Amino acid sequence: MLKVTGASDDLIEIEGDIREEFNHYGADEDDKGVYLGFSDGTVLKAVYDSDGIWRFNLACKGSLYQGKEDGCVVDDTNDVITFVDGIRWVVCGPNFAR
Repeated sequence: MLKVTGASDDLIEIEGDIREEFNHYGADEDDKGVYLGFSDGTVLKAVYDSDGIWRFNLACKGSLYQGKEDGCVVDDTNDVITFVDGIRWVVCGPNFAR
């Protein structure tokens, strides 16, 4: 299994079959977020929102994508994305959209 979530205001954490952290700075009004690509074809857009919560939005659903648990401002939790076993790699890149 693989889990994707945020930690503090500048880290995206990958836990499970792959363990990785991606630094992302720039959580301001101009922040366009970053994209995460997974070996099964899933693409997520990650944004640290103005409420201080990491949001992960599904741009493309791959074959191993399992689901999303929404974060909560009141509980101070971030979105959590889960995958079934089999993810072999993950990449992170900037969003250059204007």
